[in-house]
Amino acid sequence: MYSLFRQQKDYPGWHNYHELKEQLPSEISSLRKYFDTSGGTLRAKFPQSSFGEVKTQSGGVASALMVINAIYDLHEADWERLPITSKRKTLDFEYTFNETASDGKEIIQVEAKGTVFDGMKFNQDKNNKQHIENKKEAQRQARPDNTSLFGVITGIPSRPSTNTKYLLLDPPAGNGFEEPGKHQLLSRLYFYTRNLRVISRSRLVQALQNRIRILESAENYTDFDKVPLVNVYGEELGIPDSIYDMTYCEDAIAGHVFPINNKEFMFFAFDLDVYPLLAKQDFNMIKNYSSKLTETFPKTDILKASVSVADLMKFNFPIELFADDLKRKQTVINLEGKIHVGGSGGVIGFLTPII
Repeated sequence: MYSLFRQQKDYPGWHNYHELKEQLPSEISSLRKYFDTSGGTLRAKFPQSSFGEVKTQSGGVASALMVINAIYDLHEADWERLPITSKRKTLDFEYTFNETASDGKEIIQVEAKGTVFDGMKFNQDKNNKQHIENKKEAQRQARPDNTSLFGVITGIPSRPSTNTKYLLLDPPAGNGFEEPGKHQLLSRLYFYTRNLRVISRSRLVQALQNRIRILESAENYTDFDKVPLVNVYGEELGIPDSIYDMTYCEDAIAGHVFPINNKEFMFFAFDLDVYPLLAKQDFNMIKNYSSKLTETFPKTDILKASVSVADLMKFNFPIELFADDLKRKQTVINLEGKIHVGGSGGVIGFLTPII
């Protein structure tokens, strides 16, 4: 789930729902080709010699950040990369850590590496370890206060009976580059803006984009704490009207369903509590938010999904699934599958038709 939310990029081809539908089928197919998660851990489907570095690092980074999430009580929205501005510049790429987050008290930076191991034991990768240590040393000398620098090497097993292993390089007292509370808030707001625009190009998302620009340039960002997002009439924004035309799950989740191959569908959605959370702009609530749905998900559920007829025809689904709606843009199909909810309220589901 973490990898899929990270896949949506701020570049042409990843900006909206229709573009996402075109990109994700191949991305999901690629992940499934190389990795297996059915046993409750991440495993490689091939030995180390058959893996390219890009695929290994992709699995390694996603797994490593889940470990740091557990340590600092973070979730996927905290790792959103903030754009470079005149006030926020990066160091030289070679010595800039790949992933940055904040728990509101300190900046947390992670250099994550992934490697596949074929035996029963994961032997420490000396080259990866030395590279991370060099970066940590460079960062220690370049940063002001309030940063912890972590190195995480993920060992992904290719043997069926072996679990994923992690080598955590201890963080010395380091130094940060921005107020941790502001960094955490902006990371989460950027994450929601980027992902919610896939669900709906609503006034709330547009207002949130404008608020981010204000917070970026504000001398004291807390001046805007609890200043709600409003429409042109000064009324506080809430759940967009377009959400009510989407696919629902238990009256608590809404989003889009689209096919990713000729047998399977993907559900891309959000916890409905996210919308009033963002509209109210209570900074402490946003920083401390973690979806309550994680207490009951993941689980298998049945959805009455609204699906594009054109998409069904594109993937050659059996005509009997939508025969009554051939002349319409949308049809409703009963689907079943496992729904996953992240702490951010982001939802991913993989579903198959109930015939």
